[in-house]
Amino acid sequence: MRIGASLEAIAGRSLDVRRPQRTIKELVTSVVALVKEHGIQVIEIPLDAAFIYPALFTPEVLFQMRRVAEENCFCFTAHLPYMWLDLSSINEEMRKASVRCVLEGLKIAQNLQPLAYPLHLMAERADAIATSSWAEEEKRDFLGRMMAQGERSLEEIAQEVESTKLCLENSGAMSFEPISTLAKKYNTSLCLDVGHLILQGGDPVAFIEAHFEAIAEVHLHDVINTGWAGGKPVLMDHQSLGSGILDLKGVIGALNEKGYEGVLLVEVMNREELLRSLAALKALL
Repeated sequence: MRIGASLEAIAGRSLDVRRPQRTIKELVTSVVALVKEHGIQVIEIPLDAAFIYPALFTPEVLFQMRRVAEENCFCFTAHLPYMWLDLSSINEEMRKASVRCVLEGLKIAQNLQPLAYPLHLMAERADAIATSSWAEEEKRDFLGRMMAQGERSLEEIAQEVESTKLCLENSGAMSFEPISTLAKKYNTSLCLDVGHLILQGGDPVAFIEAHFEAIAEVHLHDVINTGWAGGKPVLMDHQSLGSGILDLKGVIGALNEKGYEGVLLVEVMNREELLRSLAALKALL
């Protein structure tokens, strides 16, 4: 398997756009240092950054990053845009705009030659409906229509990229089975996000058993219990590995047993948590 880290874990969420050339140089220097010191093999670029920071993540900059990657023996994955988008929107104009944004992200990322493109097919609105107090019939109606819209979006996106490089990611409160069905229909891969799955009440090891052949990328982060509300634990994901309730040993054991060769990506939010996570991960590899 290839060990990876998200760019957010290295750079944080906020970048200085006032000095684009200097910011990119510092970012690339940090990435290379991390690769050399900790043996990172994959860096995941969040393509939302190309729209939030258009002066920084230009096609030319991404081409330069690929050259640096070739010189330093690492490669990339590219997380397709999802912030403020909805590929499953029943509002057709919003759905089409979201598809256009994802396709533009694919175009921008071409210079990176990514191994994989994780994709959120269903947006947060689906979660809000799935967990709402709506009548069950109303939920089924709206969620069914949203899933149909998501399929339309997936069909359009899959026409523009090698389908197996698309990795449909489990996210939100909805069952993953409809997404798995679409992955098989359109010959895409899967991205197992272990933290998202725990929030859904799922078992990452069981997910690996059920879907292993399709998994091309795994997002690793822990989940902590921050308290209780209404008799239920309040859980928070994207925490450093070893800090919470994730059975990291069980996940790594299941992947090793099946001979996993895909990307194993640490997806935390800052460098300190990344370093702690890498130490916890390496102790098991």
